[in-house]
Amino acid sequence: MGLLCVIGTATFAVFSARRGTAPQFKNDWSVTIITAGIVFGYLLRNRSLKHDARFWITWCVLLLVHFAAFLSMFSHMQKVPLIWGAAIAPFELVALTFIIDCIASHHAGGQS
Repeated sequence: MGLLCVIGTATFAVFSARRGTAPQFKNDWSVTIITAGIVFGYLLRNRSLKHDARFWITWCVLLLVHFAAFLSMFSHMQKVPLIWGAAIAPFELVALTFIIDCIASHHAGGQS
Protein backbone atom coordinates (compact mmCIF):
# COMPACT_ATOMS: atom_id res chain seq x y z
CA MET A 1 0.00 0.00 0.00
CA GLY A 2 2.81 2.38 0.88
CA LEU A 3 4.63 1.58 -2.34
CA LEU A 4 1.51 2.38 -4.38
CA CYS A 5 1.20 5.74 -2.61
CA VAL A 6 4.82 6.59 -3.36
CA ILE A 7 4.48 5.55 -7.01
CA GLY A 8 1.28 7.56 -7.38
CA THR A 9 2.83 10.63 -5.76
CA ALA A 10 5.96 10.40 -7.91
CA THR A 11 3.88 9.98 -11.07
CA PHE A 12 1.78 13.01 -10.19
CA ALA A 13 4.90 15.09 -9.46
CA VAL A 14 6.55 14.11 -12.77
CA PHE A 15 3.33 14.80 -14.71
CA SER A 16 2.95 18.20 -13.03
CA ALA A 17 6.60 19.08 -13.67
CA ARG A 18 6.23 18.31 -17.37
CA ARG A 19 3.21 20.61 -17.54
CA GLY A 20 5.27 23.34 -15.89
CA THR A 21 3.28 23.57 -12.68
CA ALA A 22 4.46 22.88 -9.17
CA PRO A 23 2.64 19.93 -7.61
CA GLN A 24 0.08 21.08 -5.06
CA PHE A 25 -0.95 18.23 -2.82
CA LYS A 26 -4.21 18.73 -1.02
CA ASN A 27 -3.55 15.55 1.04
CA ASP A 28 -7.20 14.48 1.19
CA TRP A 29 -6.49 11.12 -0.44
CA SER A 30 -3.18 10.72 1.39
CA VAL A 31 -4.70 11.18 4.85
CA THR A 32 -7.66 8.94 3.98
CA ILE A 33 -5.48 6.11 2.62
CA ILE A 34 -2.91 6.29 5.42
CA THR A 35 -5.63 6.28 8.09
CA ALA A 36 -7.42 3.38 6.39
CA GLY A 37 -4.18 1.40 6.16
CA ILE A 38 -3.46 1.85 9.85
CA VAL A 39 -6.96 1.30 11.19
CA PHE A 40 -8.22 -1.46 8.91
CA GLY A 41 -4.85 -3.22 8.86
CA TYR A 42 -4.78 -3.26 12.64
CA LEU A 43 -8.33 -4.62 12.77
CA LEU A 44 -7.13 -7.71 10.91
CA ARG A 45 -4.55 -8.57 13.55
CA ASN A 46 -5.52 -11.26 16.03
CA ARG A 47 -9.12 -11.56 14.91
CA SER A 48 -10.70 -14.96 15.37
CA LEU A 49 -13.54 -13.90 13.08
CA LYS A 50 -11.40 -13.86 9.91
CA HIS A 51 -13.07 -17.08 8.78
CA ASP A 52 -16.58 -15.61 9.21
CA ALA A 53 -18.22 -14.04 6.16
CA ARG A 54 -20.07 -11.51 8.34
CA PHE A 55 -16.73 -10.15 9.57
CA TRP A 56 -15.54 -9.56 5.99
CA ILE A 57 -18.84 -8.01 4.93
CA THR A 58 -18.74 -5.67 7.93
CA TRP A 59 -15.05 -4.89 7.34
CA CYS A 60 -15.69 -4.01 3.67
CA VAL A 61 -18.75 -1.90 4.47
CA LEU A 62 -16.84 -0.01 7.17
CA LEU A 63 -13.95 0.56 4.74
CA LEU A 64 -16.34 1.98 2.13
CA VAL A 65 -17.96 4.20 4.79
CA HIS A 66 -14.47 5.35 5.86
CA PHE A 67 -13.56 6.44 2.32
CA ALA A 68 -16.95 8.03 1.63
CA ALA A 69 -17.02 9.98 4.89
CA PHE A 70 -13.43 11.19 4.93
CA LEU A 71 -13.18 12.05 1.25
CA SER A 72 -16.44 13.98 1.33
CA MET A 73 -15.33 15.82 4.47
CA PHE A 74 -11.77 16.50 3.27
CA SER A 75 -12.81 17.55 -0.23
CA HIS A 76 -14.27 20.76 1.20
CA MET A 77 -10.97 21.75 2.80
CA GLN A 78 -8.31 23.82 1.07
CA LYS A 79 -5.47 21.63 2.39
CA VAL A 80 -5.61 18.69 4.80
CA PRO A 81 -2.76 18.53 7.35
CA LEU A 82 -1.06 15.12 7.37
CA ILE A 83 -1.07 15.13 11.16
CA TRP A 84 -4.83 14.63 11.03
CA GLY A 85 -4.20 11.02 10.02
CA ALA A 86 -2.34 10.44 13.28
CA ALA A 87 -5.03 12.27 15.25
CA ILE A 88 -8.01 10.51 13.66
CA ALA A 89 -6.67 6.94 13.53
CA PRO A 90 -6.83 6.14 17.29
CA PHE A 91 -10.42 7.36 17.63
CA GLU A 92 -11.54 5.51 14.52
CA LEU A 93 -9.74 2.37 15.68
CA VAL A 94 -11.57 2.42 19.02
CA ALA A 95 -14.93 2.93 17.31
CA LEU A 96 -14.39 0.20 14.71
CA THR A 97 -13.01 -2.24 17.30
CA PHE A 98 -16.18 -1.68 19.33
CA ILE A 99 -18.36 -2.38 16.26
CA ILE A 100 -16.41 -5.53 15.35
CA ASP A 101 -16.50 -6.74 18.98
CA CYS A 102 -20.29 -6.23 19.06
CA ILE A 103 -20.58 -8.39 15.95
CA ALA A 104 -18.30 -11.00 17.56
CA SER A 105 -20.35 -11.12 20.77
CA HIS A 106 -23.57 -11.29 18.77
CA HIS A 107 -22.09 -14.10 16.66
CA ALA A 108 -20.88 -16.00 19.75
CA GLY A 109 -24.25 -15.55 21.47
CA GLY A 110 -26.11 -16.89 18.45
CA GLN A 111 -24.06 -20.09 18.32
CA SER A 112 -24.56 -21.14 21.94
